[in-house]
Amino acid sequence: MLFIKTNDMPKVIEVEIGGKVSESDIEEFKKYFKQKEKEYDVLNVMITVNNLEYSFEGFIENIKFEANHLDKFNKVAVISDKKWVDAIGKLADQIPNIQVENFNLNEREEALDWVRD
Repeated sequence: MLFIKTNDMPKVIEVEIGGKVSESDIEEFKKYFKQKEKEYDVLNVMITVNNLEYSFEGFIENIKFEANHLDKFNKVAVISDKKWVDAIGKLADQIPNIQVENFNLNEREEALDWVRD
């Protein structure tokens, strides 16, 4: 499941993911992202991860998407209690020009403040 949350922050895409993420979920996100990128030069993303079932194929598709849109991301806030998500976030933090911060599930407000700036 991938759920795009609406918010009052025009340059912030807020997403909650959990369980199994389907191909149609990914396509819906891509469509929403393309709409947003037409309006703004760069975007911030806040992702809340709950009990994610992530396949290797899904990981590869995600990497391909991100590689093709690196210049559109400014900040990525990852909210989760999973340590492997933290590890991937630290790896992603090595990508130039993108700031990645990891937050615990109880730090949602801090994540919002950070991604909003």
